[in-house]
Amino acid sequence: SVIQGGTGASYDNAANGAGVVINSNQNTTLVNSGTISALSGLAIYSSGGGVLTLTNNGTVTGDIYGTCQPNCPGADIAAASSLADSSIYVDNLSGGVLNAGETLDVVRLRNWGQIYVGQAETVSGTRVTGDFLHKAGQLVFDVDMSNKSADLLTVDGYADLRGTIGINAVKASQSPDGPQT
Repeated sequence: SVIQGGTGASYDNAANGAGVVINSNQNTTLVNSGTISALSGLAIYSSGGGVLTLTNNGTVTGDIYGTCQPNCPGADIAAASSLADSSIYVDNLSGGVLNAGETLDVVRLRNWGQIYVGQAETVSGTRVTGDFLHKAGQLVFDVDMSNKSADLLTVDGYADLRGTIGINAVKASQSPDGPQT
């Protein structure tokens, strides 16, 4: 199944067009075996104080936010200058694909699947606000050889990189100057 959120309509002054919104003070589990995305770029938003555990066997494309309690500053959570402590735990399993947006606001992200930093085919970046445990699977970075730029992964917490790293050359019309390693 496919879930795609929209682009507007503020929900609880926070989740603009999210693919999935969970507002609960109870512990919640979301198991995805389909596709979750949103035209707004906000795939999953969780609020209300409960812990969300996301198990991904499918595809999630976009940001994941789990804070802003009781309300985010303004209607655009992506523009929030600081994030509160998240209550989201993500397990991206071996069949899972995470096309990460700009922010993965999580306590912990464990990966056995495939993660595209800053989304596939686009040179950008992703911030993981908690711990990142790359157990297996592949972490894919886009590289633009023509403009000498690449994706950037920022981890605010602990990082453990044990899986493989993949490089996707999005532009290679020119060979870079000098020796390459």
